[in-house]
Amino acid sequence: MVQFPLLARLNDAYKELPSFQDAMPEKQPDAPPSVAS
Repeated sequence: MVQFPLLARLNDAYKELPSFQDAMPEKQPDAPPSVAS
């Protein structure tokens, strides 16, 4: 993400929002084991 500083900042900001945290693949009930670990 070094090549894309704006996207890196947005990613960091979004990771703090509860709605984005809840939408992470590893939090989904049907996530495959490779994603959930």
